[in-house]
Amino acid sequence: MAVVTFILLFFTFCQLAVVFYNWLARPFLPVAGKGKEYPSFSILIPARNEADTISLLLDDLAALQVQPVEILVYDDMSTDETAAIVRKAAEQNIRLHLLSGKILPEGWLGKNHACHRLAEVAEGEYLLFLDADVRVSAGFTARLLSYVKTDPVRLLSLFPCQEMEQNASVLSVPLMNRILLTLLPLPLVRRFPQPSLAAANGQCMLFESATYRQLQPHKKMRMTPVEDIAIMRFYKEQQKEVTLLLGDQDIFCRMYTSLTDSIGGFSKNIFSFFGGSPWVAFLFAICTTFPLVWFCLYATPGIVWLYAGMVLLIRILFSVLSRQSVWLNLLLAIPQQAIFWIILCTALVRTKQHRVIWKERNISFS
Repeated sequence: MAVVTFILLFFTFCQLAVVFYNWLARPFLPVAGKGKEYPSFSILIPARNEADTISLLLDDLAALQVQPVEILVYDDMSTDETAAIVRKAAEQNIRLHLLSGKILPEGWLGKNHACHRLAEVAEGEYLLFLDADVRVSAGFTARLLSYVKTDPVRLLSLFPCQEMEQNASVLSVPLMNRILLTLLPLPLVRRFPQPSLAAANGQCMLFESATYRQLQPHKKMRMTPVEDIAIMRFYKEQQKEVTLLLGDQDIFCRMYTSLTDSIGGFSKNIFSFFGGSPWVAFLFAICTTFPLVWFCLYATPGIVWLYAGMVLLIRILFSVLSRQSVWLNLLLAIPQQAIFWIILCTALVRTKQHRVIWKERNISFS
């Protein structure tokens, strides 16, 4: 009994230590310097059936204080009005260009192929890949380029702030930030070469162009469903400088608008947060779900209060770092954990079936 109690307390303390370290590190983009000359960059947007969101992003990009040399949108055979919306926006923005996708070649996943095709024709010194459902402020690119101007890296990825106006969002989206910020000390991604110390978010990835063309990461990972994390690890294996930061109000996104979509979306890649291992993912779920019951049955009241205090601090710190509501994440702790289990079980079933449908295409885990 005592051994199990110690292991569970130690695991919780390690989570608290990691999230506290991330809080101390303040892993955000710095304020943009004034009067700086910035390197040229291209904004690249892979798009498939994004009619509901892409116009908002294109409006944001037109208002950027530091403009790219080009904005390229790859329409990956959308079946909605995505292409028409981009064409209309291009009439008002000479930097905006639409690339029309063809039939997906055998041996490629859709987004990986779209990103590769975009990079083939881009002209900037840096390649900024954004998902079509992301929103950015006018000063976003100034801050982003100020960072790489001061601390040159070959790859920088940002986790955008997540808007959560729907019930489904507050139940599911915080899970991603909690896992990230309690298991991975973000500054160590930059400082240590181990590929295991890596994570990324494909919603926002900035590549130094010359290194991208040398390594061809999207081509290398052309059949990898969770290409963002795989690319970050690949860059570390190649001993290239990488950085992972958190976004604030300069970049944000509403990922899902229904509980079904959020479960389906997160189940595509949940195991990748745990090194691709379902065993580790379920072990994490067990160690974050049942300790309170264990302590109430087999530990002293002091241990119960110690554990509850650590969990409280963990939720406060990851919420503050993620720019999320502390009160909601405390109030919804149990429902969020239940949704986490549903996501894990859904991912396990889909892994066994080797079949995941996303945006009208099969994305296989095999």
